[in-house]
Amino acid sequence: MELHVYPVSVQQVTDVPTRIVETHRGQGWQALSIVVTYDRREVLPSYAAFEWAPEGRWADAATGDAASWQGYRLHEAVVRDKLTQPDKCQVPSEQAYEVPPVCRRVGYLAPVGSG
Repeated sequence: MELHVYPVSVQQVTDVPTRIVETHRGQGWQALSIVVTYDRREVLPSYAAFEWAPEGRWADAATGDAASWQGYRLHEAVVRDKLTQPDKCQVPSEQAYEVPPVCRRVGYLAPVGSG
């Protein structure tokens, strides 16, 4: 899920997976893994990754009750610096996401400036 806001509060980021969980309630999912990014082109989650699973543990997904989600909770699995230390981070520019022409021809992606 993309959240095109920077800087962003912890509450804003937590609201995203909470809404996603509610839209999937009752559909029989054993667990949900939710990645919140600033932009989908980022390789790592730029804000955080959450897990909705029994007691918040993804490893226990197979033991959970997918119908009722009883005992499930949301767990912050990964929290990145853009969320915890926004004053020390900068949002990447549009140029940072450009794919070099040589990579488009070959069919793979490489970091900007490497092609």
